[in-house]
Parts: sequence; structure tokens; C-alpha cells
Amino acid sequence: MFKNKHIIIALIVAPILAVLAYFATDMIVGEEPAKAKQGGQYPLVAHPSCRYASGRCVLQNGNFKLHIQGESFDDGRLIISLQSDFPLDQANLSVVRSVDELKGPALMTMIDNDPTQWRMQVQAVKPGEQWLRIAVAADDAIYYGETMMPFLNYDTSFNKDFRD
Repeated sequence: MFKNKHIIIALIVAPILAVLAYFATDMIVGEEPAKAKQGGQYPLVAHPSCRYASGRCVLQNGNFKLHIQGESFDDGRLIISLQSDFPLDQANLSVVRSVDELKGPALMTMIDNDPTQWRMQVQAVKPGEQWLRIAVAADDAIYYGETMMPFLNYDTSFNKDFRD
């Protein structure tokens, strides 16, 4: 079988053509990344860490990322912290019981006059049963997203906090 030169050449050329076809297809049908336009609205996609008891959630669109963490207290308070890679003009957040519930967002508070750090106190919630909706403004563009809230719990079998 390997004495036929056509088979040997085909075994060498086929993987090369497959790799070239992969990149050519990406160049032809792939979307070109575009900068956010002033006045534009862009959805944020929740990372898988938002669906589990990971302790933090990341919402992202391109290179625009929001890192969300929650810290609950025994007296029923929950403080939700937001960190952005880019300075934000404003951050709004709401916690709703279902996807269909309409509830106006509340304004988050900037921490230490740092436009990349925001915080808000809400009533304690049951992780996994409620939704977090967030909308932020940065460079005259609006970024918005929603996710369930099981990430508020941080469970690890090693009894150690690996988040930092």
C-alpha cells in the first residue's frame, strides 16, 4: 500500500490542504472585529463561570470584560462588586426573580473615584433562583447582559480560596 507514490503524496498533501482550507474559510466567512460605535448597544455574553458556584462571573463582548463578585453577610445584605477592564461612565444593576420580570435598574456606586470599580448593596438572594441584569456605559456605548446567580457561592473541595 505504501509503495504507491500517489498514496504517499496524498498522505503528505491532504493535511496541508486541510489546514489551509481551515484558515481560508475563516478569512472568507469570518466576521471582522469592529470598534464599538458611539450610541451603539452591545450584548455581553456570560462565561461558563457564571453558571457554577465559582465565586465570580465574567461577562464579555470582544475585549470588553466585566468581572462580577458577590459578598453576602449574615444580616441579609449582599454586596455585588463590579470590575471593568475599561473605565465606565455609569453602571446599573437589577436583580429579578425571573427572566420575564420587569424591574428598573439601580445605579451602582463608584469605589474610590476609580471608574473601573463599582459596588452595590442588594437584599440577599438565593443563588441560582434569581437573575442579575447589568447595563454599563463606556465611551458613549451601552453594554448589557444578564445571567443567573449561582456564581455568588464559592464552593471548593480544598477549603482554600483560589480566586486571587
